[in-house]
Formats: sequence, C-alpha cells, structure tokens
Amino acid sequence: MDRQLTQAVEIALSGTADQRLQQEAIDFINKIKTSDEGWQHCGNLLTSNFELDQQTKFFIFQVFDEKITSLSNDQLLVLKDFLIMYLTHMLENGIIEPVYLRNKLAKSFGLLFVYSYLTVYPEFLRDLLQTTKDGNHLAVDYYLRILLVIHQEIGDNLIIRDRSSVEHNNKLKDQIRASDMLALTLSWKSILQRFSTPKTSTADPRDQLQGEILHNSLSAISGFISWIEIGLIMEQEFLGLIFQILETSDQQLQIGVLNCLNEIISKKMPPLKKLELLNLLNITNTINNLKFEGLSVDLMEAVTKLINTVGEELIRILDSSSNQELQNQQFKNVTCAKLVELLPLVCELLGHDYDDVSVKIFPFIANYLLFLKKNITNDVVDFQLLSSDEILATLLKKIIEKMKIDEDDDGDDDESMENFKEVRNKLKNFQESILMLNESLALDIITNVINQSLFSAIEASNTTIDWRNIELGLFELNNYNELLRNNVMNLPKTMINNSQPYYVFNEMLCKVINHSPKVLVNHQLIQLSFFELILKNYSFFINTHIQVENQDKNELLLKVLKIFLSNFGVFNDIGKVKYRTWFVFYRFIKLTNPRVPDPTLEDLINTLLPLLDLQRSLNELNSQPACQGNYDIDLSSLQEDSIEHRLYLFESVGLLISFIDETNVEFKIKMIELVLQPLFSIVESCINNCSSADSNKLIVVHAHHALMSISSVVKGFETSITYEKNVKIEEEKIISNLQQISEVILITLENFIHYPIIREASRVTIVRLFLILVKKPSLTQDTIDAIFRKFLEVIMNQFDELQTTEITDFFHFITQVGHYCAAFENIYSILNSLLSPLYNKVLERLKLLEQESDKDPHLVREKKELKKSLVSFFISISNNHLTSILLTFENKTLLNDLINRLLNYSMDLSDSALCKLAIGELGCLVENIGTGRVTDSQDIGMKANNTFENVDDLLIQNTIVLVFELLFKSPQVDTKDAQFRLIVTEITRLLRKLVVMGVEQPPQTQKDSQGNNITPLKPNEAVLQNLQGFMANNMQFPINVVTDLLQKLISEQERHFSKYLLQLVIDYRGI
Repeated sequence: MDRQLTQAVEIALSGTADQRLQQEAIDFINKIKTSDEGWQHCGNLLTSNFELDQQTKFFIFQVFDEKITSLSNDQLLVLKDFLIMYLTHMLENGIIEPVYLRNKLAKSFGLLFVYSYLTVYPEFLRDLLQTTKDGNHLAVDYYLRILLVIHQEIGDNLIIRDRSSVEHNNKLKDQIRASDMLALTLSWKSILQRFSTPKTSTADPRDQLQGEILHNSLSAISGFISWIEIGLIMEQEFLGLIFQILETSDQQLQIGVLNCLNEIISKKMPPLKKLELLNLLNITNTINNLKFEGLSVDLMEAVTKLINTVGEELIRILDSSSNQELQNQQFKNVTCAKLVELLPLVCELLGHDYDDVSVKIFPFIANYLLFLKKNITNDVVDFQLLSSDEILATLLKKIIEKMKIDEDDDGDDDESMENFKEVRNKLKNFQESILMLNESLALDIITNVINQSLFSAIEASNTTIDWRNIELGLFELNNYNELLRNNVMNLPKTMINNSQPYYVFNEMLCKVINHSPKVLVNHQLIQLSFFELILKNYSFFINTHIQVENQDKNELLLKVLKIFLSNFGVFNDIGKVKYRTWFVFYRFIKLTNPRVPDPTLEDLINTLLPLLDLQRSLNELNSQPACQGNYDIDLSSLQEDSIEHRLYLFESVGLLISFIDETNVEFKIKMIELVLQPLFSIVESCINNCSSADSNKLIVVHAHHALMSISSVVKGFETSITYEKNVKIEEEKIISNLQQISEVILITLENFIHYPIIREASRVTIVRLFLILVKKPSLTQDTIDAIFRKFLEVIMNQFDELQTTEITDFFHFITQVGHYCAAFENIYSILNSLLSPLYNKVLERLKLLEQESDKDPHLVREKKELKKSLVSFFISISNNHLTSILLTFENKTLLNDLINRLLNYSMDLSDSALCKLAIGELGCLVENIGTGRVTDSQDIGMKANNTFENVDDLLIQNTIVLVFELLFKSPQVDTKDAQFRLIVTEITRLLRKLVVMGVEQPPQTQKDSQGNNITPLKPNEAVLQNLQGFMANNMQFPINVVTDLLQKLISEQERHFSKYLLQLVIDYRGI
C-alpha cells in the first residue's frame, strides 16, 4: 500500500508518464483522499518513513487538510499524534524542509487547531509554545507559521465566511483571549528580543531562518492585533523592539515593521484612545528619520500606505467626534496639528517618481478634502487651520506637478498612457475639490500654470520648449473648460457666459489658437488635446453673445479651419492623430455650420481632395491577396484601417458643399461632380469587371468602399440642403444630380446583388437620397417613385438571399417611405402591391428558421428578431395612416393570417417583447378598422370604402377571448415579473380601444390636480355588452366584479386601471 501510494503520486505528477497510467494513478490518489481510512494510511506512512520524498509528503498533508472537517474527536487526537510525531522528528534532527512543505505542515496544524481547540485539545497553543522553549530556530519558525495559518482561518476579515463559521471563530478567539493570549504576546516579545540581534553565524543553516522568523513574527502581530487587547503590545519595551527592526538594512523586514504598525494603527477604538495611540507611536517623526533616497519601490509603497493610514485615522477621529467633543480645544488642536504635521510627508510621497507609490496616498487626500468640504459651512467648529491658503496652495501645486508626464516617458506607449490617465483623472478630482474649497486661490494657480506652461516659453525667444509643459498646459486648459461646463463654481446659469472665469478661459482659448504653430509641436498628445479642446468649445465660434476684446471670431474660425487642414490635423503623419482629426473636423463643421464665402469653401474642398483619393487607398488594398470564398465578405479581415475614418472626410465635404450659397446652384453642382466623379469611375470599373468578382472579391470591396463614400457625401449635404423658391430650373439640376447618383447605386446593386456588403451600402445610400428628395415632394415625386420601384424590384427578386438583419433594415426603409409619403397615391399603390408578396416571403423565411432553429441557438434568436420586426412593421403601417392597405383586394388574405398570427404571438409569454408588440398591433387594428371600415381620417385609402366583413368574429371576439384567456388562464403568467406588468399595461390600452371603438369621444376637459385628463370615455355600448356577457358567462365572474371592471375601464385613467387589472389577476389566481 505504502509503495503503491508513493508510486501513484510520482506518476500523477510526472510530465512524461503514459497518459493511461497517469489517469490510473490519479484515480488511485482520489480514492485514497475520499476513503474513510485513507488519512490513517497516510499518517502511518508519514510517521514510519521519515525519508519519504517531498511530493508524497505534500500529498499526505493535502489528505489531512481535506479530511479533517469530517473527523471525530477521537480521530482528531490520532491525527494530532501523527503531526506531532512528524514535527518532533523534524525538530530533533534539525531538518529544514523547503518553505512550501513547512507551510503545508503548518496548514494541517492550523486546521487541527480550528477543529480541536474547543473540544479535545485545549492545550494546543501551550504544547506548541513548549517546543520553542529551548530556542530552537526551526521550532520558532514552525510556531509562527502555524499562528499565521490560525489567523488566516479565524481572523482574516478579507475571507468571506458563512454565519456558523463566524460564530465558531468568535468562540475560538474568546477562548484564546481567556487562556493563551498573554503567553502568545510574551512569546512574540521574546522572539523579537532573541532574533532581532545580528546573526552570529551564517554557516549554521538554522541561522538562515532568522530573517523569516522576524518577518513572520511581525506578520503574526499584524494579524492578531485586530482582535486582541492592544495593551499587551503597547508597552514601551515591546514597541521599542518593533521600531528597532526598522533601523536594519533589510528592506523586507522594514516593510514587515511598517505593515505591522499599519495594522496596529488601524485597530478600532474610540477617537480619544486612537489619538493617544498615534501620539505614542509618533509615526510622522519615525518616517521623517528614514532616508527615502535609495529605498526600493516596495518599501516606499509600505511607507506611503502607513502615512495614508495615519492620515485617514486622524480624519476619522475628527469626523466621528461630535461637535461637543470637538469644542474641547486641546483635543481638536492636537488632532489638527498632527494632520498639519503629516501634510509635508503627504506632498513628498504624492510627488514620488513612481505612480505605484504616490497612488497609495490618494485615499487620504480624498478623505481630507471631503472632510473639509463637509465642514465648509460648520459654524460651530473652526477647521481653518486645515484649509489655510498655504496648505491648499501647496497641495494643489503638488497635484498639478504630478499631472505632468514623467521625463522618461515619451508619451507614445498606449498602455502606459492609459495607466497615467487613470492617475490623472483622480488628481483632477482632487483639483476640483480644492477649487470648491477656495475658488479664487485655485483659479489663480491653475491660470498661472496654464500661462507658464503654454505661453511663457512660447513668447520667449530662443527658448527650447519641453512638449511635456505644453501638454500639461493644454490638459489644464481642458480642465478649466470642464470646470466651467460643469459649473463647479455654482454660478447662476444666466451668468456663466458673462463671468470673469469664463472670459479668462476664452482669452486663453484665443491665445492658443493664435499661437497654434508653436503650441502644436510634433507630439500626438498635444495635437489630439488641441483639437478636442476646439471641438468642445465649438459654441464659442457661433454664439454672438460671447466676445473677446480685440478678437475677430470670423478670423479665428478661419484660422481653426486652416489648422484642421494642415499637417497638424487631417494631413498629420501620425495615424492616430490623422484619423481622429478626420472625425473631429467633421463634427466641428457640422456643429458650427461655418458661413464663410464660397471661394473659401472651394479652397477648403480642394485642400481635402487629395485625402478623398479613394483609388490610391484601393491600390494599396490591391497589394493584398485576392479575397476568396463565398458572397459573405468579412471586411474586418482586410488589412486596412482608413476607410471607416475616411468616410468622415467624405461626409465633411458633403457638409461643406451644403454650406455653399443656396442661390449659387451651378457652383454647388460643380463641387458635387468634382467630388463624386472619381467615385463614379471606380464604380464603373467595378461593374465592368463584375464577372471576375467571384474569383477576386476585392472588386466587390472596391465597389462597397465607393458606394459608402458616395453615401457619406450624400449624408453630408442631406441634413442641410434646401430648395430655394423661384429657382425651379436650378432645383431640377440638383434633382438630376441626385437621380444620377441613384442610378449608379441601383446599377451597382443589380450587378452585385448577391453580396451582403453591397446590399447594405446601397440601402444606406438610397435611404439618404430619399431623405433629401422628400424635402421637395412637388418636384421629386416621380424621382422617388422611380427609385423606390427599382430598389424594391431588385431586392424582392433576390429576397431569399437576404440575411435576417437585412430584412429588418428593409422593413425600416419601407417604414420611412410610408412615414414621409403616405399621402402620395403612387407610393400607396406600390406599397399595396408590395405588402402580400413581402409578407409571404417573410413567412417562408420564418418556416425555414423554424425547421432549422433546433440545430443552432443563433437561429432561434434570428427567428425571434424576425417575428418582432414583422409585427413592428405592421405597427408602423398603422402609425403611418396606411391601415387601409390591409383591406384592399390584394391584401385581405394577408389580413386574416396576420390577425391569427398576432393572436398566437400574444398568447406566448415566453417572449414578452413579441407579446407586447402583438397586443399593440391588435390595438392598432381595433382602433383603425375595428368597425369593419377604415376610421383613420388621415388614411388616403379611406375613400375606397373597403370593408372587413368578418371583423367581429375574427378580430373583435378573438381579441376579447385573448385578453381574458391570457390574463386569467395562461399557465405562463407570473404576476411578479416586471415584463408581465408591462403586458398588463398593453392589454389595458387594447381594452380601452375596444370599448370606444367607432365612437367619437367628448373633448378632454376634465383634469386632475396634476393636469392629467380624467374625462370619462364614451363607450361603444355593443362592445360593452359583449364584454359583460363574456366575463359573466364564459369567465364566470361575479356580476359585481364585471360591473366594477367595466365602470373603472370607462372612468379611470390608464395607469390606474392597469393597477386595478393587475390586482384583479392576482386575486383571481390566488397568488
């Protein structure tokens, strides 16, 4: 058995053993672990063969640890004997095993303590202490390691435990305090006395344990201090021994001392007692005696954590004391003096070269400033000593100094800058807090920093400018801007633009723009910061109420535009800056809508033209291997990163074209053609080569990029293009241009219809063209008609190839057309002809998804999304006053199927979103055609006087059945589910539409105290009787419930009735 075990452990841990053999070994090991007698076999092996290999010993200790929780008291004593026998052998023979094995043995002892100390082995700690009496180094080492495990098991607050474990641990602590605590603390003192003296011999292996012993003794004190009587530690000789170690040259031991002091200071106690403790320890003086130069980063972190804890405890003393306690001048003054005494150290540590050190003092700074803010209006206790100008100014200057990029950082490493940005953001919050405490002081310091960092060196001749200073200046200028935008100074909103701080900022902004050639040194951080600052303050250029003395804002705007179009901006050599500037420039001109002369606009467009050379970008793309595969091209797989950014430039040019004087139509058309003609040429080339697209997908990619570029140009002038009165000929020229664009798009779509990326690009462009054309329907109806018909024809011919998302987008496009063109008879006719074929194709797709969805969860999601899109589409038809289309000869069959489908969807609570949509559309149908005829006066199909013959049976009666079956009989109902409550609200709306169907409602004249309409509904008596009969006869509701429900339905507001209906459902179901 013993040999089997050792061999199994060896094989299980082997990296070269046969896999089958290894699995057998693992199975054997697991069997040993789980068997009732396995731990005893392991104990016998451990104590009968002390020469076992280390990995077997480790395994045995693992078995002990896993089994100990299930052992009886007698078995615990047997385990105790095994462990003590093994430990005794190690101590008597001076065998120093590797650290991991010593820790593992300590773990087993620690667990034995937890489960035996209160029951069968109360002498545990005394026996353990007895092993250390002769000064055996190894015994002391084991003793301390076991204590550390005990702390971890019963005292470590970072470990989350269940309630029973917490209660058991509290009993263990109580017993230790009652029986062994004095002996433990005396042992720690004795160990510090014995082992803090220099080593006498480095040849003896036991002497090598001295450092570990001292470190572990400090750790033991740190762990136990939170729950023992602190007076056992806080005596002068004991503290002297701890501080004595701080004077050693061993920085790991120094870290141990600092951590130990940290835990001592953190111990919970009343404010007065804590102040006495801090006075006794005098940490500030101790740390001041340390020479920081040459200390490791780890040691400096420990120093900073300690100072931070001292500071936080002093703040806690003040914060937790009552005003009456704080009126004790000596108590308050001593505490404040300790804080003031600490602040120079805080500032020194805040300015440390390593952020890992300085961030450790951030919690204290945050709490210090928060305390001052909370007491800024405290008229009872004066804390001016803590918020003096000198203190706040020193702290703020150090904060700003820390915001500067380090001298050894070139600012180009993204990960490094992300980390620095996190630190900066916290520092920025501190800066904002100081401004709230002393606005004039903070603004003066910030303004001086901006002036010194940005302008002093620039204005001085023959001065080498450090880019880090400029970057800091721009960062602070951005901060200044945010302080104003967020109104941190709490100025009245009407006064912000006229305030002195705002005027000072605008002056500095103008100064930065005027000095931009020197400010924008060749560093990406500065350039990015500059352009972001300009974008954030776009309103400065368009708000006529904002003026700066001796500054012409039109000239400043032209300067900014030229800076954007310089090598600092859109032509920058650094990709990150260039691409970001393309977007920022687009946003800036979109927001400012600069009204500059047409020649200037022409210059701006011509300057941008080289960047619009899409052919050059495509030529670079051609150097890649030709894409192979199916029609679904993944653009992300291409090694290009400029096209998405470049689209902003095309949109920017479109915007610039839209700014051209409306009467200068010829020039506007010239600019449109100048930009679009190269793109048309690319598209034409792609079409000529479309036969090769299957073998070279780059042709399709080229076509896609050209279409998206055209689309972006169109989007640019779509938002602001207008048609002037009395310039019909010029308008027709613009429309002719737009028609030419549509033809190019549609021809491209026809030739590349099998490719989703082309379908997507074409749809986007057609939508944008449509939004322009509908602005002048009197001139564009025929063009809209032609584009719409052709687009529908192409898409419907290849509908089976559309992806589910494309079908959803197609629905959205038709919805837009219906929204803008519902009154156009030719569009109405097209939609009427489209509806049934489109509906049938969608049903075919749903049927296909139904068949295949069991194989792929993704298809289940697609099916759900398609159903929701279909119902949403019909809701849009109702909302766009087109419901009459459902009553035409072409679509009556569709209507019958649609109603049945909506009823089925409404009963399926597993998809609450679809259920709500379906109920909502039933409500639309009830409202618009519930009487059997169209009742929507805005529906142009109303005059056709089409009828819905079986409306009562199919729509009305089924809807009534649906409402009550769903609410009161569906097994899927969960009245506690928030989604179900929303469904109840939707049903309420449906019932209200049912009950007023076909009845003209009185004016809403009655209002409640909040101004909500409370005019009772005028009901449709026939529907009311129908509802009454169904509830009484089919649902077997008591007559008083029926009467009450119908009365509330008519008289109460929607939200009140919805609550009533929900409660009725709860009562009925007995939930």
